Amino acid sequence: MKPVDPSRDYRAFVLAAYEQCAPAYNAARSAEAPQALDLLTDAVPPRSRVLDLGCGAGAPVARALAARYEVVGVDLSASMLRMARSQVPGASLVR
Repeated sequence: MKPVDPSRDYRAFVLAAYEQCAPAYNAARSAEAPQALDLLTDAVPPRSRVLDLGCGAGAPVARALAARYEVVGVDLSASMLRMARSQVPGASLVR
């Protein structure tokens, strides 16, 4: 991927920020998934395919979803996805 000047490209700016803060961001995430996921589990049958857009490092949301669903996680940051691969090994992850 050709380097882009982040001051001229918002997407590059966001990507650079997530690449830089990925370990700290992951460490600061709660170990438990938000209670809002209960709404999903009440409405979506087990083993359905669910999309976690902006999955980050996979914790806690994608990891919680993977216990019940087939998870497809999408994130802009390769650093975040590397962490997600270890935290949610059964998920399909896409950059």
